[in-house]
Amino acid sequence: MSGAFPLIGLNIFGDTLMTISGEYLPHNLETSTVFIKFSDDYETTCVAQVTSTSELVCLTSAFHYSIEDGASLQMVIVINGQTVANSITVTMSEDSVSVMSMIPSSVSPVLKTKIVVEIGSDFPYTLFKEDLTMNAISTNDSSYIRYLRVVEVDDATKTFTALFGGAYSG
Repeated sequence: MSGAFPLIGLNIFGDTLMTISGEYLPHNLETSTVFIKFSDDYETTCVAQVTSTSELVCLTSAFHYSIEDGASLQMVIVINGQTVANSITVTMSEDSVSVMSMIPSSVSPVLKTKIVVEIGSDFPYTLFKEDLTMNAISTNDSSYIRYLRVVEVDDATKTFTALFGGAYSG
């Protein structure tokens, strides 16, 4: 592994998308097993989302409440049963973004739906469409993850709109 982003400021509450860089990474998550955990006592995980031969994106789970702001943890990466030799150190942060509302609050798994997300007005940064990603995870099956496309951003109202694509057809 040659590195990861971000290394600093991982959200203790989880849901940080991390991009891990390296060579010879698996190009298909359906035919390869990837397990990523952190060196905390609870072995918090980072669930692989997307991969290519040079990058792997994972989504962090929530860390235990005992993890302190500024704590440094090692990542342990196991690909097809082989532990990756070089480790990556990350630093935690309690900074988080409050989502004030999401309309609608749930969607049909079949229908295409626009979802408007309002971020707290105290969010100090400018919203740019290119900086935002959104995932939808089934409340019944946490392995069912859908990637939503951010289609619109309104920095003045601190809102963005994402498109849930509905069921796959074909």
